[in-house]
Amino acid sequence: MGFQIRRQWVNFTQEALSEASVGRTTIMIAHRLSTLRNADLIYVMENGVVVEQCSHDDLILAGGLYWRIARKQSLGDDDDRKTAEGEDKKLRRTLDRHPELQCKHKSTWNEINKTASSSAARSSLFRIYTHSNLRHMLPSVIFSILRGMQIPFYIALLRLLYVSLKSDSSEYRALLTAYCAYSILLGVVIWIAATGAYYYAGLCSEGAMVFIRQRVLGKILHMNAEYFDQPESSRAKIVNDINQHSGALIAAPDHRLVFFVCFSSSFFACLGASIVLVVLLFGLFILMTNLMEREARESRTAELALEMFENTRTIQIMAVEGYFERKYECSQQDAMPLRNKIVVVQLLIYAFTQSTSFIFGLIAFAGGARFVFQGELSPIAHYIGQSGIERRVCS
Repeated sequence: MGFQIRRQWVNFTQEALSEASVGRTTIMIAHRLSTLRNADLIYVMENGVVVEQCSHDDLILAGGLYWRIARKQSLGDDDDRKTAEGEDKKLRRTLDRHPELQCKHKSTWNEINKTASSSAARSSLFRIYTHSNLRHMLPSVIFSILRGMQIPFYIALLRLLYVSLKSDSSEYRALLTAYCAYSILLGVVIWIAATGAYYYAGLCSEGAMVFIRQRVLGKILHMNAEYFDQPESSRAKIVNDINQHSGALIAAPDHRLVFFVCFSSSFFACLGASIVLVVLLFGLFILMTNLMEREARESRTAELALEMFENTRTIQIMAVEGYFERKYECSQQDAMPLRNKIVVVQLLIYAFTQSTSFIFGLIAFAGGARFVFQGELSPIAHYIGQSGIERRVCS
């Protein structure tokens, strides 16, 4: 068993040294000659003096000090191999005599795997946002719905204004006073609703970020030391991912939740058939978020910059600045197609939001044309009413 572990360790060491030596001069100091097997030049020192220098194969053919040390280590490896083979034979004979031990071992291993997989269940995005944040999310949704009701209330106010303008002098003053009072009340309610929606949405996003960081750090603290030796899970990479990926989610509950609920309530109240517009806009936001998260995961620009800053002196000594500059430039070029997609989606969202007034104008004027054709509404009143609705939506 010890021989197999040592052999795997040697293979891992060779792979790590091969990756580390690409494009740079690497100095290796090892107590086992198998670690130096792939080195370009080997210096053999005895009592502080270099006695041999050449590649591994040439030193073996020379039959000097390096060859004698390699022969002793190979004999030790042969002894370990024989011992490991003897232990394997004993284990196989035991399992042949008692096969129930092997079945019990497999069942126990399956139970351990099931327990580990169930304990590592993934958390959905909804669970992350609602974990200990329902007291903040529910008020945010309620205030967003109230803010979305501004359009139906504004239509009712316009109707009251038209009635007051058509009324006689005896009722004109009372109706106009009621219109002004209701307008002020509507403005106060909308201001309170908008403030409350964004305030509670901000608290919800902060709570979600705290929960994400706690979960990530809790998982990391249970990892062994080998986990932190991998390039994709180094300490600097972990800190960068925690700050970058978790911060990218803040915009979701901060603004998009409020916009989605607000516009949805307005559509359901006034233009239920136009819910397709909300679905389109929300889908574009989701697509942009996914692309930004993918770009943050796949881009190694920040990791390469950190690696260059940490090894600045070594890079200068080895005179390989150009290699790292080209590597950094290539990493940016690799991420460029994904960034272009993000820009295209952002442009679509911007164009959609800028054309919202024309879309609402088309829907409003087309819907009111029927009342003009039937003689229930004058063209001037129709124009004033629909223009007011259009400006209100855009504001």
